[in-house]
Amino acid sequence: MNKTYDKKVLYLVIAIVIIIIITIIFAFGRNKEEDNTTDNNQVENEVEEKYVQVLDNGDRLNISEKLHEPKKILGLDVTNIQLSNTNGVTVLLATIENNTDKTQELTIVDVDFLDENGNVVETTKAAINKVEPGESVEFNAGITADYVNIYDFRIR
Repeated sequence: MNKTYDKKVLYLVIAIVIIIIITIIFAFGRNKEEDNTTDNNQVENEVEEKYVQVLDNGDRLNISEKLHEPKKILGLDVTNIQLSNTNGVTVLLATIENNTDKTQELTIVDVDFLDENGNVVETTKAAINKVEPGESVEFNAGITADYVNIYDFRIR
């Protein structure tokens, strides 16, 4: 064989080796980017779900201490507060107790879902049923969206 032919084969082998090395580097670099993206998404999901506990059946329950604190509306006590999400429907349940000496008639209220800074994330309407002095009624406000991860709420 001649030297020109040997040089061409040598250059071809070197070119193939370089292409293989570049391909391997590119493939590993791309996998690292995907791993970083996955890690970032997991961190974002953990932040987004800060106030949520996922139950065995897949329902999600709000665990914010602030949300569960007793509240007052129109002189009525709001206790036993629970906020959950099932199949994309967020439901706020509570007990409304009338510890006043006046009957509270049926009242339509706004329920504001709040973030940690007190900003309104969403508002929905709900009704407080008629409550006689010394009695309690169940309060139920629902919205067909996922707002279970809120920090607090207010009724106005």
